[in-house]
Amino acid sequence: MSSGPRLLSILALIGLSVLFLAPACAGSPQEELDSLVSPGEQAILLEILGRIDPPQRIRDLARYGRRQSDLGGGFYGILPDQLADGEAIPVPTDADSRLAAALHLARQRRDNLDALARFNPEFVTGFTGRPLIQFLAEVEGMGVGSPADRPDLHLHLDTSALDGFLEALLDDGEITEQEASELAALPGNQAMLQHRRELGYVPEPLPDTGSLAAMIRLAGSTDPLDQLWCWLNPQNAFDYADLAWHVQEYRDLVLQLDENRNGLTGFVLDRIGRFTPPDVSLDATFALTVGWAIRGWVTPEMAGLNIEQVKDDWRFLLGTMIEETYHRLQLELIPSPEGRSVSDFSGLVAVATGAPRYDRFYEILTYTVAEGAANQVRGRFAAADLSAKAAGGAELLDRFVHDVVLAGAIDEADPLLNEGLKGNGPLYGLGWELAGLVIEADGPRAMGELQRKGPVAFVKRGDGISRLAGEPLLSPAVTAALDTLQTLLLSR
Repeated sequence: MSSGPRLLSILALIGLSVLFLAPACAGSPQEELDSLVSPGEQAILLEILGRIDPPQRIRDLARYGRRQSDLGGGFYGILPDQLADGEAIPVPTDADSRLAAALHLARQRRDNLDALARFNPEFVTGFTGRPLIQFLAEVEGMGVGSPADRPDLHLHLDTSALDGFLEALLDDGEITEQEASELAALPGNQAMLQHRRELGYVPEPLPDTGSLAAMIRLAGSTDPLDQLWCWLNPQNAFDYADLAWHVQEYRDLVLQLDENRNGLTGFVLDRIGRFTPPDVSLDATFALTVGWAIRGWVTPEMAGLNIEQVKDDWRFLLGTMIEETYHRLQLELIPSPEGRSVSDFSGLVAVATGAPRYDRFYEILTYTVAEGAANQVRGRFAAADLSAKAAGGAELLDRFVHDVVLAGAIDEADPLLNEGLKGNGPLYGLGWELAGLVIEADGPRAMGELQRKGPVAFVKRGDGISRLAGEPLLSPAVTAALDTLQTLLLSR
């Protein structure tokens, strides 16, 4: 794993000592450390350990996990505790104990990365090095700027949240409290925090501006314990740890985005324009930010992407930009069931029909339509297995109708919704199939027009097309529930 200039400068101070590490004996601590950490990182790690004063202070790392959780950057038990037993951490007082401490930390880091791979296998841990301009040249139909036939669609790329963090570290190797506060208050970061708050299912405590600033400051600190904490896990410090240890790689990434922003945003708009009614306009910002466990996000003000989730996986990045920008458009496209403007998807899915069971049915339908349509717009950059998930999505919706709508087990609504949506789940596949049927029968822009009529009309149209083809997608129980819900909506 490579390191940012701030930490590479440490190597310059160490000189070539890394080349003269004592040869490892078979089965020795040094041999195990060699298997876990590259020689360059070993040199950095040992140098940091040597700066801890007094050495006993290393055991304060046991308190970092609790502090991180209190700031809203915890892992909610999804990832393992880190260094929870401070007394077990070797105190680095001499060469042997520094080696023992380095090995203890390296084992924890290995466990962290293994857990991360299980929890979030899509999290990109390395950089490909592939130039963005090369990727864009290979994308067929790339647009430059706003598409000629849709000059009313505009998208502005905002990289200020990344620029400020990276430039501060490149300038003087540290981020001050003032700089961290200014970064946390940027519009992109504020929108990212707003989206996280408004999701409704992320447990407390949630990060606010002050706690985000504290985590940015931690990642930009020169304190040896802060540096070790960030080295342990790329997802520490709300994922800013990843940037702190890959400063130059992220800086190169942002420079490529700046140089190719017209090509990138042009392709996004070109793709979205094909599915957007002619009287719908868009003037939106797409912000690149940092944030644990969430890849894309959207608010009324802007859409965004937490860049560390994809790095320079350009297909993933472009696909996420398309999907989240279209989600931003859907806030205006899909009608609010209460006829009022809404600030997020929770406002689109909330309806009061007088029958709570059908209110929850409306919710699951809206999410299914929104995600399915957005992934059809994403097109070639969508997950390859969505179509294969359609049958599972139809089965889950049938269970929802039987358990929640008919049997009245409203407590089952959230677990079923989570099962259907988590990790591009089966409801994504069902939505993909419904939207695909509409596009094939009526055309791309008709999909946008149909969303204006609401999720019930959209699902009924997609299912109706499947029945005309002799391959009904939805069960009789679901179609009957759709009819009842439509009646309830019309009678309000």
